[in-house]
Amino acid sequence: MNNNQYVIHVDNFDALKDKLQMILDESCQGAPPPKPSPQCQAGELGIQSGDIADNAITVSSQWDGNHGPDRARLNMARSGVKTGAWSAKYNDLGQWIQVDFGKIVKITKVLTQGRSDYSQWVMSYWISYSLDNGFYQAYGENNPIILTGNSDRNTVKENKLDMPIYTRYFRLHPKTFHGHISMRLELYGCQTGFVPPSPPQCLNALGMQSGRIKPDAVQASSQAGANHGPDNGRLHFQKTGARAGAWCAKTNDANQWIQAKFDVVAKVRRVSTQGRMDTDQWVKTYTLAYSFDGKTWKDYKLNGIVTVRIQSLLYFLYLIT
Repeated sequence: MNNNQYVIHVDNFDALKDKLQMILDESCQGAPPPKPSPQCQAGELGIQSGDIADNAITVSSQWDGNHGPDRARLNMARSGVKTGAWSAKYNDLGQWIQVDFGKIVKITKVLTQGRSDYSQWVMSYWISYSLDNGFYQAYGENNPIILTGNSDRNTVKENKLDMPIYTRYFRLHPKTFHGHISMRLELYGCQTGFVPPSPPQCLNALGMQSGRIKPDAVQASSQAGANHGPDNGRLHFQKTGARAGAWCAKTNDANQWIQAKFDVVAKVRRVSTQGRMDTDQWVKTYTLAYSFDGKTWKDYKLNGIVTVRIQSLLYFLYLIT
């Protein structure tokens, strides 16, 4: 076919596709268009099936090695000493279970069960998620949506998400429970057939929770004892043996502080705090100061007033609260 002008007569769309492909093949003009990605066909994302490896499921705490996150798969049954659910070590609001999918997925449903071998289940929970394991966004943003959980051991409770979640890291935070925080779960959604969002800019965790900021880089004005030191002042830190679940000052006055030193000058956009996980103790208000050399400090101010609100960017090497 030497003429690059064609008149095509077809009776239906399929015939048109065939004619166009024939012209493309015969004329050798360019390459065929790429095949579109398959549409999102929601299905299990791999917790129950085992496609998600044990080390991709992590938790804030576990009762012991027989109650670990590997037992949190939907329909998991007791096997010998291995229990039929993940069971937290502590029954508090600081507990969570996390799934790392290894890539961004679309989540449309959450399915949960209680513990198969004991009358223990999570009655309500909320969700957070992250694209990079740095900044975690609560589902519902400023007003986290509380989802209804289970009312018995084995009935599967399904919660469809009105707004799908696009994420790599998914966390479920138990809020209320029966007997003990114990649960199994599965997530439904898609791994292909959607356009993943871009990661947030400059919202990475700076290293307190992960331990990237080393213990000797975290200091405090005082501590109540050897088991209450500033290294306990990391987000989601759990009571471990005699170690308290938070940094605790020796004196309750306005002169106390906790300080973190970064390896390089850092940009700080948000500050996240928690109270002590093993006792009803927490800080209700605080101020911030920062320094480039650890000697000369400046208070963080908004409109000339010392404030705790983070509404602009800070660049510093030391942070003190």
